[in-house]
Amino acid sequence: MVFDSKLTTYTVLDELSARGIDWLTLRQRGKRELERLAALDPSEWKSVRIDRAGRYRHPQLHEDVVSIKDIARPVRQIAVLNIGRDNPTLLITADTTTSAKNLFARYAERMLIENELSAYIKGFHLDALSSGLALNVDLDTTLTVIAGSLFRLFGR
Repeated sequence: MVFDSKLTTYTVLDELSARGIDWLTLRQRGKRELERLAALDPSEWKSVRIDRAGRYRHPQLHEDVVSIKDIARPVRQIAVLNIGRDNPTLLITADTTTSAKNLFARYAERMLIENELSAYIKGFHLDALSSGLALNVDLDTTLTVIAGSLFRLFGR
């Protein structure tokens, strides 16, 4: 399960871990953690290539096992550099078998989908109706997203 870090808590993640459910989410960047990562030798970062469109296809990854308050078991942390941020992006997961590259690619794909949906929704003024009919705004937004996706599909 891939979570938005603002929509879950470490307590919920701990419950999922106890049930044997793998999860992946962002971790907040703490000052001490950023200092620790900055002190790492460059050889401790692994360069990978992510097969996707767009920029930032060559991130650097560093894996650790860390303890987090409210999560009983240690979790896997993946720090990611070279993706357009000044500081490393921190992913935490209970998944111990999937490669760090694949976990980051999965999270990056989720972010691309969110950004695309956000662009479609921002492009549609929620107070405006697409026609003279009094349609529900949720329906209008959904139809706009579908139409935009079809337009891009036909453009390929």
